[in-house]
Amino acid sequence: MAEAPNAVPDQIELHPRFGSPTLGALHGVAGLRTWRVGKLPLLWCFFDRADHLDVVRLLGARQDYAASLGDDLASN
Repeated sequence: MAEAPNAVPDQIELHPRFGSPTLGALHGVAGLRTWRVGKLPLLWCFFDRADHLDVVRLLGARQDYAASLGDDLASN
């Protein structure tokens, strides 16, 4: 179980467009995508850049997303 969150960035790197744009669209953050960690209540938040992934944060699914991402998203 501890390996599951670490394996996800590798999957995202291979297929970044598989990440969901829903959270970014809901909060007006262009380009923000999310990827759920299997059956765990965890969510990777990232931006798919031309030459790299910009991972913003790993959030618990029950956190207040807007409050948790506020400072990080203001600079993107």
